[in-house]
Amino acid sequence: MGVNPKRLLALRPIHSRSKKNPMNHKQKAFYTALGAVIMLVGMGFGAIICPPLIAQRGNVLGDIQCTGLTVVDMSGEPAIILRADEALGNGVVLHNPAGTPALLLVADETGNSVAVADKSGEPAVLLRTNAVANRVIVRNPSGRDGVRLSAGKVANRVTVSNLEEITAVQLYADEISNRVTVHNQVGIIRWEAP
Repeated sequence: MGVNPKRLLALRPIHSRSKKNPMNHKQKAFYTALGAVIMLVGMGFGAIICPPLIAQRGNVLGDIQCTGLTVVDMSGEPAIILRADEALGNGVVLHNPAGTPALLLVADETGNSVAVADKSGEPAVLLRTNAVANRVIVRNPSGRDGVRLSAGKVANRVTVSNLEEITAVQLYADEISNRVTVHNQVGIIRWEAP
């Protein structure tokens, strides 16, 4: 019995069957290196033609333009809110760790305001400026006005209220007179000094 040469050819590895080998390893390495060089030249050329934006140079971020920005804490709850709104005015709200508003700054067409809130988020101290008068209001823990200071174009006033927000003592000065009044628990004037 003899050995069939066609059967021996069938047992050879596949890559040795093909006589056509279009690229050897040196050619593959050359074309890979050429592609890398072309890519690097393109990246360098692009960096020269299109430099980084001014806002992204170095470790400093430049101007950001937007109408609202919310900074959140680690749990994703708002910590600081900035807004620019034609209807509500421009404002900043800082939240305390419990998530309630702690400080409000607002600027609108009628004037500017600052409010410091208590732990529950209710305004406790208010400062307000406008074209007619500047005011400071301090509220008691139950949310009622305790002390009001007002400096206006016509008159200046300091009012101290009782716990029911009824006027207890008032200092008043205008173009005509200066006076001090002391009121009873229901707001009736008990003593007045012209």
